Amino acid sequence: MRIVLATHNEGKLKEFRAFMAPYGYEIVSLRDIGVGVVVPEEGDRFADIARQKARAIVQLVDVPVLADDSGLCVDALGGAPGVYSARYAGVGATDADNIQKLVDDVRATVGVPWDMDGERVWSRARFVCALALCTPHRCIDVVGTCDGAMTAHPRGTNGFGYDPVFYVPSLRCTCAQLTRAQKADISHRGAALRRLIARLDADAI
Repeated sequence: MRIVLATHNEGKLKEFRAFMAPYGYEIVSLRDIGVGVVVPEEGDRFADIARQKARAIVQLVDVPVLADDSGLCVDALGGAPGVYSARYAGVGATDADNIQKLVDDVRATVGVPWDMDGERVWSRARFVCALALCTPHRCIDVVGTCDGAMTAHPRGTNGFGYDPVFYVPSLRCTCAQLTRAQKADISHRGAALRRLIARLDADAI
């Protein structure tokens, strides 16, 4: 099955393609099909925004559309940056810009980091990924999470977004230090995709 992924984020595109290919799903980008639409993200829930994006794009194509909305929720900041994760430092902000603002904000809130089994962290945190796979007639919605902490010592060069500052206690490293296979096993996106595959196996869209 061919599925259009409603994103312009190359990092997400690579992850979705690598995960879905073994199950027989071909993931194509908006660029691949010549669609340059950027859907405004409005709402305060990941699931609502994912469905909004998928529904907007499915009106323009003749294949199912998969959209996600994902982000980092930091306990010390009351769940921020949340749905604003991609633009936390402003529209057009880079990953480095967003990370720096996050570090500045949590440092101002917490003061000093604390010890979590030998790792200095600012706060417990979680990644959340909501997926919506839509045709013109119906949608499938799933959510996946990954619990961890915001580390005081960013490190790693794999991944994208907030991966360098997200510490995974069970593996004693950040998401940016994981291989692609390791990340697929434990990540919020991997959890959401496994739930999506299970739904598709049980009830074809």
